[in-house]
Parts: sequence; C-alpha cells; structure tokens
Amino acid sequence: MGKADRIRQRNARERIAAQQAAAQRAEARRRILIASSSVFVVLAIVVGLVSWLLNLLIGDDRRRNKRDNEPPPVRVVRVR
Repeated sequence: MGKADRIRQRNARERIAAQQAAAQRAEARRRILIASSSVFVVLAIVVGLVSWLLNLLIGDDRRRNKRDNEPPPVRVVRVR
C-alpha cells in the first residue's frame, strides 16, 4: 500500500465522518423543531381554552348586566 492509497483512505474516512456529523446535526435540528412546534401548539390550545372560558364566564355576566340596565326595546313604526 503506497502513500497515495493511504491518503485516499484517510480522505474517504474524513468524508464519511463529515457526512455522519452533518446527519447528526440535521437530526438534532429536526428534534428541536418538533419539540418547539409541540410547545407552541400546546400554548395555543391553552390560550384558546382560557379565552373561551373567560368569554363564557365573564362575557355572559356583561351581557346580562347590560340587558338588565337597558329599557325594553322599542320599535319605531311610521304611519302614513
């Protein structure tokens, strides 16, 4: 085995190592993306549920109070 063969083998090993490192980095990026998007989805669901519940609980009280303080509706009719 000559010097050229050793250099070729070393270059091949370096290439394989570089490809493996790139694959590991891509996998880590994928895992981080999945985790962060999962957290975002959970937060969005929680915010949606909280706003829905607040609207359900507080919004009805506001509507009831507004209706109680208002006079009954009056219909305007024109006579010709």
